Amino acid sequence: MVTLTVYPKSTLVDEKISIEVVGLQPNSLITLRASATECGKTYDSCAHFQDDGSGYVHTNINSSLGGTYSGVQSMGLFTSMQPAPKEKRGTRLLKKDVTTPLITVLRVYNGFHTIKDFYKSSLKVLATTSVDRWYMNEDVERIPVERGNIRGILFKPKGPGPFPGIIDLFGGIARPVEFRSALLASHGFASLALQYFVYKDLPLSISKVTMDYFEEAVDWLHEQRFVISAGIGLVGVCTGGEIVLKMSTLFGQKIKACVSINGCPYHIPSHPTNKYKEQEGPTVPVYPKKLEYVDDAAIFLNYFPTSLPEECKDAMMKVSRHYVRVEPDLECRKR
Repeated sequence: MVTLTVYPKSTLVDEKISIEVVGLQPNSLITLRASATECGKTYDSCAHFQDDGSGYVHTNINSSLGGTYSGVQSMGLFTSMQPAPKEKRGTRLLKKDVTTPLITVLRVYNGFHTIKDFYKSSLKVLATTSVDRWYMNEDVERIPVERGNIRGILFKPKGPGPFPGIIDLFGGIARPVEFRSALLASHGFASLALQYFVYKDLPLSISKVTMDYFEEAVDWLHEQRFVISAGIGLVGVCTGGEIVLKMSTLFGQKIKACVSINGCPYHIPSHPTNKYKEQEGPTVPVYPKKLEYVDDAAIFLNYFPTSLPEECKDAMMKVSRHYVRVEPDLECRKR
């Protein structure tokens, strides 16, 4: 009998998982499939294996011969997940309720199959199991924050601390995105998932937000007794990545480090980064008419200028803190 085992059965999403299949016929060709459903959307991955005659396959040892990833990758089934064929291309897997696990179902099939095959016909499942993957562990507190103008969700380890403090920003999502802060808190940080528009009594438009709001958030978090006083870390993606770069230029020694993921390194019109203390700074022109849309997703490849005009040099952000800037390669942006 074929048996599929996963260990541990419940763990944080960024911790390694061991997957093994035993009881196969010698030299069997099999497909391992992983699937998860979040907010009504389904995501899949698969990998092809041939056992070495022992009737045994282990993702930490055996090389995937095809599917959504290739080679030896112990977490390949989780990192290569993509929207199911019925979903819109580009649909992102974003965990909404971090107090519940992301349940991933694992299945073994005889022979090599693609993700589309799973939806075209009823394939016999040789073995199945599941794993609960968490963003928030049991030692983390989730605390709604409404202090002054600040609105967001604070995640921190239970206890007095002090803990390293982080402010966590996303882009144009009209609700707090909590999964990253929850995971950071699970690893010992006090992380504020800060919302800055279209939430509670915050402005409905991003053009109404100024950098003064983010300074208030930095000051509030910096003053908390459970936060280490050496300085605040920042992490942001998309517009949030642009904002954390600007925070690093404005707020001096309060900012210890910064991670900007795909954040624009210069000021653009109608964004918070060029408005501070009732003053507006220089901006770089953008081209909204060149936005492209694929399955309702905006492609910004031609939205920004390909080179910075000389008269716009002052619009570049001058970051003096330790920072990391991450952006996808050209082919990834095209996809």
